[in-house]
Amino acid sequence: MPEEFPLPAVSDDLRALIDGWTSVPVFVRDRHLTVVASNALARAVSPSFDVGINIPRYTFLHGIGDVVECDRGEIISQVAAVLRDSLLQHDPDAQFQKIVGELSANSDDFSQKWADDSRHADQSGTTTVNNAMVGTITLAYQQLHFPDDFELVLVVWRGVDEPSRRALAQLADIIAGLPGSDPSTGSH
Repeated sequence: MPEEFPLPAVSDDLRALIDGWTSVPVFVRDRHLTVVASNALARAVSPSFDVGINIPRYTFLHGIGDVVECDRGEIISQVAAVLRDSLLQHDPDAQFQKIVGELSANSDDFSQKWADDSRHADQSGTTTVNNAMVGTITLAYQQLHFPDDFELVLVVWRGVDEPSRRALAQLADIIAGLPGSDPSTGSH
């Protein structure tokens, strides 16, 4: 299906940077919260980090219950707040209007969270992911704005505890095809 709204260009240098972080899940999102670049580990952590995925649509229309184990209310509040803050930082455009209209019409959860303008977006936080290959991973994220391109935001993840760091390392080995990284044996 062709993109109705083209994704912003991501430089070769930025792609090389995020692809070089093989042990750290990282993706770049645009102001509409659409993933415009992601490394292999981020895509292995969650399908919501695939290039072209709009995170609010994924969260509110496709559900996050099969991937995320933590407080769903906190996640949907944060996603709505990040979208609202991004809209306040950038000029409204047809793409913002389409996303907000679609979510408002199809998700009561979004409508409620969007109406609550008391919540502001956090630049960091944690979430727990139930990954099909390695099990539960608790991750912390940090959103970093590019000084020269305020349209794009780098989102970097890390395991918050030793079991999560081991699970991320195992997942990195699996996607790299390293021997001894069979998730069914729990070996690494």
